[in-house]
Amino acid sequence: MDRDSTHYCLKNHLNGGKTEKYELIKVFEFESDRKCMTVIVKDEAGKYWAYCKGADSSILPKITHTL
Repeated sequence: MDRDSTHYCLKNHLNGGKTEKYELIKVFEFESDRKCMTVIVKDEAGKYWAYCKGADSSILPKITHTL
């Protein structure tokens, strides 16, 4: 919905359309050797999140999934 140099404001349709604000902590720009970019943000509750965007062949080997 909105963004400036330090914050993002998003509408979360998975949460009833609630507006959520995130503080931008760090951006790891796209690099061809990593084949991805990553953004670290902090939500209003103080929890940190890392969002990665890139080729599946690059991202999937870097993550683990546990139930």
